[in-house]
Parts: sequence; C-alpha cells; structure tokens
Amino acid sequence: MGRPKGSGNKQSKKIETICPACGKHFWRCPSVLKKLEEAGHIAHCSRACARVNRKNTQKQFGSETANWRGGQGSYRQRAIRECGLICEQCGYDGTTYPGLIWVHHKDGNRNHNELNNLEVLCIRCHLEKHYAI
Repeated sequence: MGRPKGSGNKQSKKIETICPACGKHFWRCPSVLKKLEEAGHIAHCSRACARVNRKNTQKQFGSETANWRGGQGSYRQRAIRECGLICEQCGYDGTTYPGLIWVHHKDGNRNHNELNNLEVLCIRCHLEKHYAI
C-alpha cells in the first residue's frame, strides 16, 4: 500500500497502522495515535472493528478487578442472602420482581454495612422510611 495522496499536506504526515481486529492497513495522525495510547486504547480502522475487538477482549472477574473487596460482596447481596427477598416491614414477596426489593441502612450511614444495620424492604416501604409518604 502506498503513502496517502498529496505531498506536504497534513495527510502525508499520517502514520500507516494495522487494525488489530481485521488486519487492514489504514492511516492515522501521530497526535491521534498518541492520545489513544495515553488513554490505554488501540487504534482501529473503524468503529465496527473497535466494537468487535472490545467484545472479544477477555473480561476480568473477581479478584482480577480493581473493585475486588476480598470476596465480601455488596451489602445488598449479603442482606438478601441472609434475609431473603421478603420485605421486613409489609411482607411483600419480591421473588417475581427482585428489582422492587431494596436494602435500607437503619442508621442512614451508607458506609455502615453491618447486617444488623441493614433492612430488606420493598420499594414502597423504603420510600416511606425516607420520605414519610
């Protein structure tokens, strides 16, 4: 493949690059390649190839992620595992729609995630606790 058309114009200062997804040769400005590299990204010939390559990269799970907390799990998961998907105030069974079950911090401190400070509530009872409706 030859150089881009024109001599002395901006297009001739581009760098030939190979797409990691499809192997196609394409041209990019050095400044664009530098910005992508600084952000930890790789240049692709098109958005479609970038999307394909992103889907094919291996995802990190568990202790491999930056958010790993030693296998503790989120306070919501721990409270529901311990108490189930039943509202502790009105008895609503949230097994059909688990998204309607929320976990309330009794003392209002979102950083105090001990089980004795957590209460499993349906969305209605949770909103009543916070907004007295």
